[in-house]
Amino acid sequence: MELCSIVEGQRYTKKLNEQQVRSLLRATCQRPNVREGNVTKMVQVNNFEVEEPITKEFGMHVRKELALIDARVLNPPALKYHDTGRDKIVNPSCGQWNMINKKMVNGGKVDFWTCVNFSSGYWNMSEDFCAELVKMCNSKGMVFRRTPSIAMRSARSDRIDQTLVDVYKESAGLNKPLQLLIIILPDQTGSYANL
Repeated sequence: MELCSIVEGQRYTKKLNEQQVRSLLRATCQRPNVREGNVTKMVQVNNFEVEEPITKEFGMHVRKELALIDARVLNPPALKYHDTGRDKIVNPSCGQWNMINKKMVNGGKVDFWTCVNFSSGYWNMSEDFCAELVKMCNSKGMVFRRTPSIAMRSARSDRIDQTLVDVYKESAGLNKPLQLLIIILPDQTGSYANL
């Protein structure tokens, strides 16, 4: 075969670029009423109800109306937090809540961690950011060691691979491997896939 034309809309298994990811999220992250309108419009425009190939080839019949099903909305479970926090029980609303005035019952423990900063515009931000992160985690019931296991560092964005190899080698000398590696990304886009 010398020439192969791929029909539009086929499954694509390779990694999408950032613009494609944004388009995909924009198309799929819709409110239910918007999604309903789009599906109804698609059915009407394509005239699935009278389209012969669908009925003949696949034995399907597509109605113009959406299917109705019996359902009920379950109340969200109450969340129990540690008794030493100001708010001990939370009732989530619309699937969300915040952690203000709350403390986890069994917070995680982070003993081995460090930070690498690849952002040239904020060379000095990693120490302040990590200090605030540690403080916040400890205030929420975690046990987060205040000092990093290996020295925090800043590096140029064109040295991501080498810097991460260096961190890996240095962490191999610890009693335990790193539990958390905080990475501050460079300013330009497209670096996340490199990490």
